[in-house]
Amino acid sequence: MIFVNFKNYPQTQGEKGLKLARICQEVSQKTKIPITPLVSPLLALEILKKLGPPVFLQHADNPTPSTKTGYITLTQIKNLKITGTLLNHSEHRLSPGETKNTATAAQKLGLKTIVCLSSLGQAQKWGRHLKTDYLVYEPLEFIGSSTDSVSTRRPEIIKKIADLVSPLPLLVGAGIRTPEDIKIALSLGAAGFLISSAVVLAKNPRQKLTTLAKSLA
Repeated sequence: MIFVNFKNYPQTQGEKGLKLARICQEVSQKTKIPITPLVSPLLALEILKKLGPPVFLQHADNPTPSTKTGYITLTQIKNLKITGTLLNHSEHRLSPGETKNTATAAQKLGLKTIVCLSSLGQAQKWGRHLKTDYLVYEPLEFIGSSTDSVSTRRPEIIKKIADLVSPLPLLVGAGIRTPEDIKIALSLGAAGFLISSAVVLAKNPRQKLTTLAKSLA
């Protein structure tokens, strides 16, 4: 499986974002590999309206009481029929307690969650105890890299975390951009991938995503 983080790149705004989501859907149908966009709340609504699920948000909140202003709440996500949410990405950090509580609350509502971890230490201390659908190992130093990837620079950590959190599916992110990156991580126990710039910033996103998806087949 592949999750494509649209972030807030110019290439994911408005109609461009909808076009990229359509590419994700079409490549998924063609390759039979599940591919899910991670998007902003506004784009999520457009995708659901024009393309249908699945679609995840890049972040969600679990505020109490419900009178707090400016939050994207789990109940809103549930009512809008959004599939789930990413939590604790390196660009939107939560404390371990916030991450745990939000993931647990999401599960009770029937929402799926993907929780990001940046180190083996996090996985050992609290990540493996989370009630979530997927964990992501995404070391900060390789996020957005065009030269290094977690697969080539931290392969031993991929295996350790995959073994530690099993049977919870481990996704791998940070610098994943080639079929070789994918094959290495799969051989070490990864179940899927969190990818962003390699696809979003590609000259031909459809071709790039198709190449990566076929590596999982």
